[in-house]
Amino acid sequence: WIWVMDDDTIPEEHALEMLLAALVNLQSNQQHVGFLSSKILWTDNNIHEMNRTYRLMDKKKIARLSLTQQHQLPLIQFGTFVSMLLSARAVERVGLPIKEFFIWNDDVEYSKRIIKNGLAGLAVEHSIAIHETPINHLSSVFKDTHEHIWKYEYGLRNELFTKRMHNGELQFWVTWIHRMFIMPFRIVINRKTHRWPFIKTIWNTSLKAVNFKPTIEWVKKEDDRIALEKL
Repeated sequence: WIWVMDDDTIPEEHALEMLLAALVNLQSNQQHVGFLSSKILWTDNNIHEMNRTYRLMDKKKIARLSLTQQHQLPLIQFGTFVSMLLSARAVERVGLPIKEFFIWNDDVEYSKRIIKNGLAGLAVEHSIAIHETPINHLSSVFKDTHEHIWKYEYGLRNELFTKRMHNGELQFWVTWIHRMFIMPFRIVINRKTHRWPFIKTIWNTSLKAVNFKPTIEWVKKEDDRIALEKL
């Protein structure tokens, strides 16, 4: 198991202990779990809006999971790299996170990929980590400052790719059309400053997303053996 964190994550004292306790309670069901996700708070101890977890309610997706027994940890739709205990089995099965994403939505795509391949994602409420970001709100092209626009160059494109990968071509193009023709008008109405830079970013990222087809890299067992020998 691999404990993944952001560089601005401050885990509380028992964060890892609670994740490991959850693994112990799962017993033989560990092999059916792809990741465990901590509860993420902001510096004021309120839920971090960008790192909320949402229960998986889709019966078709639940039916594809190999975890069939009832358990006390809730199934979730996706996890966050702010604090995630990741199964090595999941990495071997689905490959690595997409390096071209660089920032934003890499954890959403990766955890959805794990769940899509039959391994469950579970929330561990008693494992708590603080995400020390400057502000606590959902990213929004209607409200965010111009200083963060470079993140949207990646994030908006990555969201569209994730939509294509996990919701299909129809949902990709529905979202694409909305961004190209509806969102610019909403920006004009809702933003007071820097309207044009954000509109251009939406158009540019939507166009880039059409032909954005990054390669998923895989971990090879012989590479694992070589790495262990070097250690």
